Parts: sequence; C-alpha cells; structure tokens
Amino acid sequence: MLLCLPLTEAEGQQFWEPTGEFPGGPKTGIAVTGDSILFAGLTDGIIRSRDGGNSFEKVLGASGIFSLYATASGSVLAGGTGKIYVSGDGGNNWDSLAVNSAFPVIQITENGPGALFAITGGYDDEGYKGDGVFYAPGPGHQWEQRNGGLGSFLGCEKIAADKNGRLYLAVHDHFVTGNGGLFISEDNGLRWEHVDVQIDGRGQVEDRLKIEFSTGLSVSPEDSVYLSFQGLAGNGMVRLNVRRYMDDVGKAGHWTVCSVTESEQWWLDRTLHNIYFFGNGLWFSSSQGSLSTGGTWYTSEGSGGWEQVNQNLEYYPLSHRDAQYFAEDGNGRIYMVQHLGEKIFTHNGQGGPVTVPQRAVSGTMVVYPNPAGSGQPVYLTGSLPRTARISLFDSTGRKLAEPDLSERPVRFSSPAAPGIYYIAVENRDHREVIRFIVR
Repeated sequence: MLLCLPLTEAEGQQFWEPTGEFPGGPKTGIAVTGDSILFAGLTDGIIRSRDGGNSFEKVLGASGIFSLYATASGSVLAGGTGKIYVSGDGGNNWDSLAVNSAFPVIQITENGPGALFAITGGYDDEGYKGDGVFYAPGPGHQWEQRNGGLGSFLGCEKIAADKNGRLYLAVHDHFVTGNGGLFISEDNGLRWEHVDVQIDGRGQVEDRLKIEFSTGLSVSPEDSVYLSFQGLAGNGMVRLNVRRYMDDVGKAGHWTVCSVTESEQWWLDRTLHNIYFFGNGLWFSSSQGSLSTGGTWYTSEGSGGWEQVNQNLEYYPLSHRDAQYFAEDGNGRIYMVQHLGEKIFTHNGQGGPVTVPQRAVSGTMVVYPNPAGSGQPVYLTGSLPRTARISLFDSTGRKLAEPDLSERPVRFSSPAAPGIYYIAVENRDHREVIRFIVR
C-alpha cells in the first residue's frame, strides 16, 4: 500500500517561528541570562523580554550595540564603540566601561575561570582594521589591551576559548600574506602565537593555506576547533570549513575539511559563521548569501550532515542574508536573530526541544533506494522485529508518519522536501534508526 505522508500538517509548523513581538528595528545580537531573561541588541540600545519574547521593553539606550554576551555567572555584556556595557542584575542597571579603541567591540567571550576577552574590528578608509584584543578579569573590571605577538594584525574577526583556557583568535589579513589568520594564546592573551593551517589538498589544491578572512571560529563540546575562512592555496582561492582536535592545533599536520554543500569543487564550499552547540545535541550555524543560498544551517551528526533552512525567514536588508546569532533558555528553547534583521525567531521542535533519534551502532534493516527522489516509493527490508513499530522522522525530530506494516517489504513514499530523514524501527527489546536522504 502506498503511504501518503501527512506533509501538509508538518509544513504548518515552521522550523523558525517569530516571537510575539520584535520592536526596535534591526537587531545586532541576542543573549539569555537567568534561564529565561532574553536580551536583543539594537543599533541604538538593548531590549529585554521576561516572557519568552512575547513582549519587550527597552532597558538601555546607546549609540550602537555590536555584540551581546551572557556570562556563566549571569552578567550581560554589550559591545559598543570604545566602551562595553555591563549589567549584573538582569538588565535593570547598566555600567559603561571604557575600551581604548575607536573600533566596535564585535565579540565578547570568557574562559573557564571567568576572565573576559573582547575583540575589536571594523572598516575605515584603508580597509578592515582594529585595535586587537582586550582583557578584563571579570564583569565590571577595567579592560586592557593584550596584543603581544599580533604585530600589525589587529583587525580581529572571531575569538573562542577551550575548556583548558587556551584562546583562539581569527584576524584579517588583507594582503593574504599568510602571517595573519589564526593565532592562539596560552596565557590569557599576553602572547599570541601564529598557527599555520594545512589540509590534504588531494592533489587538487596546495596543502598550505593563507587565510584572508574568517567567518567562523568555535570550539565544540568534543574539544575540536572549527574554523571557516576564505583565502588562498597557492594562487587559487579557497573557501573552507575545517576542524582539528584542540591539543593538535599549533602542531604539524593536516586539518580535516568539513564539507557543508558536498560540492565537487570541495575547496570552494559555503563557509559557516560561528557554530552554536545546544543542549539537545543540535549544532546551529548560518551562512551569508542570497535569499536562497543564505540562512540557517544545522546538524545532529557533529561536523557532517549539515542541513539548510531558509523558509519563513522573511525579507532582509539588501535582499540577502547575513550572520545569525543564537541563544538558548533554560527550557531548551532556541532564539535567533539575523544581523540587521528586524525579527526575533524561536525554534522549539514538536513537544519541546528537538529529539532526533540516535542512530544504532549496527542494524538489520535496509532502506532503498537511498538517496531517494522526492515522492519516490521507498522500501524497508530486512529482519523486522516482532510487534515492531515504524516511524518516519525529519531531521528536526518531527514525526511525519508511521508506515503501514501489512506489506513486505514495507513501502512508503519519500517526503517531498529534499533533506535528511530517519526511519525508527522499535519494539520493547529493539531500537534501530536508519538514515536516508531525499534529493
């Protein structure tokens, strides 16, 4: 029997849903503190919501907010131009601390002990510049520059810290000299060491890379460093997303290329912005591009299996999409804003946080054809357990259908939308999950 999947019902619930209210115009960042207090940065201040985004109030007026960060201790920091705003009481009161820079503070992060690091960068008449990295021992303390070893490469783009306190810094290299790109520091930024990035070019591009600019720099819960950038391999351009175990960064050897779009020209991939690692196991990121090529990217499989989402994201300035910023509250609800987009979005999955089934280590069932075409008949064959139940899930964990078991092999229609899907076969004593792709 051909099973018609209830796709109309699934399509009624969008991956991203706008919050109840999103005042204040273009957004520049988002953060959550105290498990449930939501902040959004604006071009002229900060707004706050205490009810999950249903209503907002303006809690800070400023000439411009370029970044937001919520510390592990519950403070909220916002980067401006030449200053950083700090609130330790949920946004009721704010202090303004000077930063010796004429450039915007574009990102703030902290290490395990709670020391804070802020980076500066922006464009002037001569190109992308900055005043490097600033350090403070904690919220409310004075900020000092820490640029030893950076030389003239002070136009910062991204910063991250691993669990051992090592810092990773991506800086702009306008002339692609190979001396910019990635730096690391073992002493809270007092001294920075340049890191060469090499890959296995597979005989198609040179192994040693020169980074021009970076779009993403993140450290995963599995202790790998992820770097996304554009640069040169020899005289040819590359756009890559790469990863390496944190203890190996700075040592000789190759970084692993992480493919996002699975293009034959793998060295010209779509580069991701920072990756956000959420408590439900999903990784979220974004890419800059047109209304069809830009948008959200997410995966439940670690560094591979990236899926794009651009539905329901509406129109953005200049008909393109830019970097997205994410935050998670204490209930596993995810919030997102796009740089200079006006709306605030939320993703909650069906019945709460996304719960994509985990894949079995070994299995007895096979799905074919795999990959399948849109709407094509798909078959499930193998040793079907007694009293088994079969469910079809999309990659966000939403159940789409329960295929009929009266026929052998089990037959159903693949979903209409391209993407990654899962078939879960289970009874009281058996659970098996098979991944298949619709193209």
